[in-house]
Amino acid sequence: MDAPLFKRLSREEFNRLNLTQKMIYLRALVAEAHGRVQDERQTVDHGNPISQALRRLTKRIRKTG
Repeated sequence: MDAPLFKRLSREEFNRLNLTQKMIYLRALVAEAHGRVQDERQTVDHGNPISQALRRLTKRIRKTG
């Protein structure tokens, strides 16, 4: 399994990147973090009726705005 992105570059290595490379790296870092959050949510919410009900309620509130 690959190391998380935030452990792949040191601060010095990151600072040597050009702006485009920094943006690509940070986007990948955010995508990786988002994926981990989704995995954790699925693990926590699986079989928990209170969490599932809260998620449905939150979606309903967002739809009605």
